[in-house]
Amino acid sequence: MLYTDLLKKTKDLLLPESNKLINKIWKNQNHKGDLLIWHVNGFYEEKALLFESEDGFGYSPYVIGHGNSGFSQGSTQNLYILIIINSQTKSRKLNS
Repeated sequence: MLYTDLLKKTKDLLLPESNKLINKIWKNQNHKGDLLIWHVNGFYEEKALLFESEDGFGYSPYVIGHGNSGFSQGSTQNLYILIIINSQTKSRKLNS
């Protein structure tokens, strides 16, 4: 990791503060799943409330995943992974 030394130095200071933050979030969340949504890369998509599902109940605005803002980053990351895997596979075939 690039900043391992810095993280080790600040761990004792930051860990108690981050625990305080998590506990405060836990106590003050509006919905019991709010902290879970944050932890699993989730978000609240208000636009989902505008659509109606086939069963007439609608969609939950609590969404897990990239969302609109993270879709491009995730797609780019997946592309890089595929390029790396593909180049390693070709390299192994050439060296065999």
